[in-house]
Amino acid sequence: MPDETPAPGRARWILLVAGFVLTFTLASVLLTLRTTVLNASWYQHSVETNNGYQRLYDRVLTDPAVARETRDLIAGLPIDHSLVAANIRIVLPPATLRAAVNRTLEAMVGYLRGDRGKFDPVFALEPVFDNIRKLADQYLSDTVTNLRPLEATTVDGFATNAFRFANDLGAGRRPTGLPTVAFSPDQASQVSEILLQPLPPEDRDRLQLPVTGALQAGDLGTALATVAPAYGRSHTERVLIDLREDESGTHFRVDGTVTGVDNATVVIDLSRIRFLTGTVLPLLLIGSAIAAGACLVALSRVAQRSGRHGPLFGATTVLATGLTVAVAYGIVRLVMGDPFAETFGRSNLPPELHRLLRDLATSLFHGLDRTFGETILLAVVPATVVVVWVAVVPRVIIRAATLSPQTVLRTAGVLATVLAVGLGSAFVATAANAEPRLCNGHAELCNRPYDEVVFPESHNAMSAADLGWLGANQDVPMPEQLDRGVRVLHIDTRYWETPEVTASFASTLPPDLAGVVLAAAAAANPVRPGVWLCHSLCRLGATKLETGLRQVADFVRSNPNEVVTLDIEDKTSAVDTVAVIRRSGLARYVYTPGDPRQPWPTLGQMLDSGRRVVVFSENHGGTPRWYAPLYRYAMETPYTFTSPSEFSCVPNRGGTGKRLFVLNHFITRAAPSRNDAAVVNARSIIVNRARQCAARRGRLPTFINVDFSTLGDLTGAVDTLNRVPR
Repeated sequence: MPDETPAPGRARWILLVAGFVLTFTLASVLLTLRTTVLNASWYQHSVETNNGYQRLYDRVLTDPAVARETRDLIAGLPIDHSLVAANIRIVLPPATLRAAVNRTLEAMVGYLRGDRGKFDPVFALEPVFDNIRKLADQYLSDTVTNLRPLEATTVDGFATNAFRFANDLGAGRRPTGLPTVAFSPDQASQVSEILLQPLPPEDRDRLQLPVTGALQAGDLGTALATVAPAYGRSHTERVLIDLREDESGTHFRVDGTVTGVDNATVVIDLSRIRFLTGTVLPLLLIGSAIAAGACLVALSRVAQRSGRHGPLFGATTVLATGLTVAVAYGIVRLVMGDPFAETFGRSNLPPELHRLLRDLATSLFHGLDRTFGETILLAVVPATVVVVWVAVVPRVIIRAATLSPQTVLRTAGVLATVLAVGLGSAFVATAANAEPRLCNGHAELCNRPYDEVVFPESHNAMSAADLGWLGANQDVPMPEQLDRGVRVLHIDTRYWETPEVTASFASTLPPDLAGVVLAAAAAANPVRPGVWLCHSLCRLGATKLETGLRQVADFVRSNPNEVVTLDIEDKTSAVDTVAVIRRSGLARYVYTPGDPRQPWPTLGQMLDSGRRVVVFSENHGGTPRWYAPLYRYAMETPYTFTSPSEFSCVPNRGGTGKRLFVLNHFITRAAPSRNDAAVVNARSIIVNRARQCAARRGRLPTFINVDFSTLGDLTGAVDTLNRVPR
């Protein structure tokens, strides 16, 4: 029968369907943009899922191309660039960076959405400069004490050397020597005046008490270490001023949208697009949603007047439109491919920065895809429910009513049998595929003796930048190192350094003056009792030994299938160190090594016994027996390498022929070299050096001892050397 629908009626159908399709599509696109591009969490999620901050510190800032730029940028500072690189997480703490980025994104998005009246910039760089000042002060304070003495026979000669010393630091030059002179207690005030004279009045007043107190205690070295940062601060400030005014330093130009820079704060003007995103887009979104709804209501009414089921027709229209839009979007994306391949394909950016930006951009685009799909589902799912409820459910009910009871029972029995067989098969498969026992992450290591396993070791594990240590050897604290696969912790124990002559000298003074001297010495170098985890000087960074060992005990308690080793460079007595180990709760897990010439038990045997913490002492081990002297059991390579080209396998402490072998694999320049660690901690470099040293020393290394264990691929290299899958 020919279609008798009048032409105007057909045109109305076409207009309503076309109108709905267009407005539905526009509303979906605008809603997607509103919930992604104009949503701070969209950007934050992309950064977090791509480990953006970790990759920035671990890969981008250690990329040789980026390292060269930062080295050139800070070349004028009176500190070695490797010290800034090693302390980058102190100069710019990850938590500070994350908070600043999140605040900036929220402020920018709020402004673009029209929720905020203005966009206030967040990237104030003065805190970074303050951290550089502190780093320079500490570096100068500690460096001058290592200069060769520049002896003077008289106080006047000392004054000449001291003024030259102050001028050198003020000009950013390394002094030729440390001015020294033998002086009597009566001359202490004269020497103090000489040291304070080059300083501006405010620094002179601030430092007078600690300098005078140190000199009255006979401690010229502490007095010089106290004034050295103030001498060098003028040069540091000049360099920081240059950094503020250097376009390649802190001033950014982004398509001409930066409108001003004040006190090293980046100011971005986004008012040109705010009208579109904050006013036009919401109006279009509301208008298109209302128009789509109106078209759908009109379609339903027209369908009902023509004898069709109005709600069913409307739901079918939504379902068909949603699926069509989704398919069309998929085809466009398939044809488009990776939209950022061309953008980043010929990038001149440093390789690691290029990869990070590409991954972030791709992640953002995939998030856009996912959100658009979810937006379509918001309309398609309810429409599908309506279609099923109106068109399918009634037919199923009618069909079921005609079935005999026997048919229903047979069908139920078949379904129950299929379900039982499926569940039984899944249970059997799960039991058959149950994971075998793991020892340090791998079943293959359970039957391997301790001395035939390669373990990842973190050098000076307690010295973590995230804890504020200056000249840190690691980025993250010991618990996180353990969580990331480190199983040997090299730690240093110390007593807090004290000016030995202070107390005896103060005892000869009148009580009121003795109190001033002791207070001044404490201000210059405060004394803290007990055993500490320190490297070099405790004032550069310190953690109570008991605190650190309790963290290790917590990990051991929570990870019953792990064997952990402590390599203690102990500058404290065995009695004091062992007492802290007992208080920490680790003693219940310690293993007592036997004859150094005999094989060790397997990791599985150590786990079964519960004795799975091996404690080595580098200096004072032997009593009790579980506090084992390291070099009675182990040999090592040298450790004073200043560049990768110096790496060698020659014997060092422990001689040769031992069953355990420590491969020292780190670079130290003016400070532990973070940039070098990013290179030498690569899996291929560690594996190649370990195999070379195995060929020369007759045994594969037992401990791979590295700085910045979270850089590179230490655990991957260890897995390769252990011949276990990753």
